[in-house]
Amino acid sequence: MPPANSQIAQSPADAAAAIRAGGLAIIPTETLYGVAADASNPRAVALLRDLITVQTGLPERFPASTWHTHSAAFARAIFVRKDDPADSTLDRAFEQLLPGPVRLMTAPTAERSDQIRRQLRVAPGVIDDDGHWAIRVPDEPISKLILELCEVPVLAERLSVLGLGDGTRLPENVLERAAAMGISAVVNTGPTRFGQPSTTVRVSGRGVEVVSAGVYEARYIHKKMHVNILFVCTGNTCRSPMAEAIARDLLRRANIDWFSVGSAGIAANEGASMTPEAREALSEMDVAAGAHRSRMLTSALAASHQKIYALTRAHMRAAQQSVPQSDSSRIQILDPQGGDIEDPIGGPLEEYRETAAKIRQLVRLRLIELGIDLPSE
Repeated sequence: MPPANSQIAQSPADAAAAIRAGGLAIIPTETLYGVAADASNPRAVALLRDLITVQTGLPERFPASTWHTHSAAFARAIFVRKDDPADSTLDRAFEQLLPGPVRLMTAPTAERSDQIRRQLRVAPGVIDDDGHWAIRVPDEPISKLILELCEVPVLAERLSVLGLGDGTRLPENVLERAAAMGISAVVNTGPTRFGQPSTTVRVSGRGVEVVSAGVYEARYIHKKMHVNILFVCTGNTCRSPMAEAIARDLLRRANIDWFSVGSAGIAANEGASMTPEAREALSEMDVAAGAHRSRMLTSALAASHQKIYALTRAHMRAAQQSVPQSDSSRIQILDPQGGDIEDPIGGPLEEYRETAAKIRQLVRLRLIELGIDLPSE
């Protein structure tokens, strides 16, 4: 006979205690209810998988479960290496998409995956599938509290796999049915906020891919992840428009559509054309100059770009005056070594060629630094 309802824990603290003790708990999120277990406890993992097999008749070979944690900052510190350009896109995904109804998928190197498993104290194949990881940081107060109180890595599966409804709300007899299944805790907060699955997003050096839409549509994800880059020089007629055209060409060739590029000048005359020499230098590089018209760098223009690259240190200092001090880190000199790109204005075509070649090299470096997987040249 199953235990009485009173023996099923129903508070967040009790649910966390049950998970720490190796039991199973039904917990809410903002999307759907899930059944959670300690991912670092082999017995708890086996208990959950055996229960799913019994209830569904599915094969005993399970794909990896999704890691659930209470803090985006905590997960970010584990998965993102600030000194590795390859992690730039993932870093932005953590910043823009979590916490919230998004399931992030990422595939670190084998060495890095081993480090993450050791840090989380989980066996291979529990919350990663051969180095492919899925991460959820719910934006729901009770689930965040439970996950924080657990103090162990938590995996969770949709409650619907146990036949306890569609996961948007708990059935009236959930306590009796949970007890019969051997589940130790049930936390019922009523209907979930969204009532549908989270959106699954895969992150790589090629950008972001919406694997399956849920709460958020693909266009929302792409808008949140989109990065605007601005190149800044003096008059916006040669150096910065060459950088803009080169960056756009590199992104087009790499089939990257989640970056936009533009240019401006700190002392520009509005509407001026690119110099003929700059156009010729770009043409010789097989780069389309486009219908460029110069524009002045304004505070509003600077505010609409996540990354601003100045062609000289003087341009950088001037551009920093257009943004609040707290945002000045968005503005960097194009050359990572801090060198100036001298103005070729009035010089011969050969000088423009040399300037364009140098700009191309530095733009490539900066795009790679932003996590973009550019083809080798």
